Amino acid sequence: MINQDNSLNQILSISSRKLRELVAEQGVICLSDDNVSFPNFLEIVKKLGDPVDSYPIQSRHKEHSFVRHQLDGQKSNYDASYWHCDRNWGETVANFTVLYSDKIKGEAKTHFVDARLLFKFFINKVGPEVKDSKVYYNLKTDLYDDLEKSGKFSTTELEKLQDFSESFVHKSNFLREHSVVFSERYISHIENDFGFKELFDEFVSSNQFVHVWKSKQLVIWHNYSVMHRALKSDTDTVKSTYRAVVK
Repeated sequence: MINQDNSLNQILSISSRKLRELVAEQGVICLSDDNVSFPNFLEIVKKLGDPVDSYPIQSRHKEHSFVRHQLDGQKSNYDASYWHCDRNWGETVANFTVLYSDKIKGEAKTHFVDARLLFKFFINKVGPEVKDSKVYYNLKTDLYDDLEKSGKFSTTELEKLQDFSESFVHKSNFLREHSVVFSERYISHIENDFGFKELFDEFVSSNQFVHVWKSKQLVIWHNYSVMHRALKSDTDTVKSTYRAVVK
């Protein structure tokens, strides 16, 4: 699920299409270099493709479509502790995420699960009817307020986000396999509920990979190959990271 063998030079030497295919196949690529720079981060984002608007809106850079997250001796209000992917809630789907750690002091971790293995797990436990299931979301939360303040969504579009559904199973243009991805925090219910929560907890208990961050690292992942979460940091953690999502 995670590849830690590729160097920055190797990634920059291949074509954009090959890089996108490699990330989709591997799920997660953590560059082996331990001194990646901020310009390197921008270079990788550009090579992957066109960045799309990312959230939270308030912390997005004015000139580039990336988000900066800072934490310095206090609890973070940004909650990414639920399982999710960064596919975006707008019309433009974000296939890839690039996360760069400019400064890490203390403990910072990102947990990953393979969304393709999760699909196979549900097929084995429930049966092929999983493919026909739908997941329903309600975004009438802080995220909805964030989107509303951005001014990038019409009233009609915002109303659709309050209660909408999508297929439980996905298959992106870059994957030859089906996968299961969702945003755990905003799920209202799942059609023909098959004991989803208990089964998902069972899968996660033995199928997650934890990446421990260091300063000057860069990680790329495909948002249909894996889901992730990051538990809230302790008050003694100092963290400055940059995140971009690419369509």
